[in-house]
Amino acid sequence: RYKDFMSEIDKITTLQHPLLCKLIGIHAREGSDQFMLVFERLFHGSLDRLLYGRSDGPPIDWNTRIKIAVCAAQGLAFLHEEGPFQ
Repeated sequence: RYKDFMSEIDKITTLQHPLLCKLIGIHAREGSDQFMLVFERLFHGSLDRLLYGRSDGPPIDWNTRIKIAVCAAQGLAFLHEEGPFQ
């Protein structure tokens, strides 16, 4: 599993797209089944916090939710069409 994980990490680190979070670190030990990925922090916090509840402001409106869905779909399309996982 460790070698497979590290192979996938090599692929992930080559990805650059404005709609993808940048991978900034990993933690993995050979012989362990536990792996950690560390991504850049998003300015507005996590997507689930935006969609399902924020204590620091009103819920986001439906137009913003649709924009988020479109951007997420564009990021996934990039991964499927141009990413290294073909």
